Amino acid sequence: MSNADAVKNLFNEWAREGKDIDMEDGHKHAVREALREVSVPQEASILDVGCGNGYVVRALAKRLPDASVMGIDISDEMIFQARDLTHDDVFNAGFFEGSIFDENLNEDRFDLIFGMESIYYISPVKDAIKRLASLLNPGGQLLLVVDLYQENEASHGWAEKYGVEMELLSAQDYVDAMAEAGLEDPFQRYITYPEGSTSEEWKVTKGSLMTSAFKPFSAADEEGESGDEDSSDDTGTNEGSSDDDGELKLPENPLDIFN
Repeated sequence: MSNADAVKNLFNEWAREGKDIDMEDGHKHAVREALREVSVPQEASILDVGCGNGYVVRALAKRLPDASVMGIDISDEMIFQARDLTHDDVFNAGFFEGSIFDENLNEDRFDLIFGMESIYYISPVKDAIKRLASLLNPGGQLLLVVDLYQENEASHGWAEKYGVEMELLSAQDYVDAMAEAGLEDPFQRYITYPEGSTSEEWKVTKGSLMTSAFKPFSAADEEGESGDEDSSDDTGTNEGSSDDDGELKLPENPLDIFN
């Protein structure tokens, strides 16, 4: 059995056992903190890698009604849960069963690609990051959060515990992989949990590792932007505010994302 099949079987089992809800509850704090400073166009195209039951997709789709938000997961039963939990009025959310390497994604481009606790199941991780980088629009952001990483010793036995391969990388490895994929302006932080909020000590002392970087603009992209700015100046239009330039920053109180 390939590792992809083993991972699919594991997450299918977790979906049947209702563990998708446990994962949602356990990850929400890290997701809130990771998305706190994200800014995307009003009509952004967003991809959630390893979306599970779709809670991040639904939250972003509701918060950004003009955006297109897609979740992808290798587990067909997680995708079934995601579709089942997504009401018809969340019309800008969609779900796709499969791999990030599927040809169906070749023509898609995204302004934000997010992954919570998913990237290390896709080995080699460097190739997965290169693939995701290729799916970004110029200026697009790749934002990955992991709990399994070299500096978190509590995570080192998870692959053996669950019987699947998980690629154990260091914090620097993630920065290097994003740079190798051609991404720029890397940013990294550890997202810790408040004391008393969890029984897992490592979440308080070590936390989740967040790594982010951006796809650079080409010279042609920058020339196009310059031309747009010049034409705006000629008409006297002020595009200094975030609302005017078509961007929407996620709320200062990140709890709003999940309301």
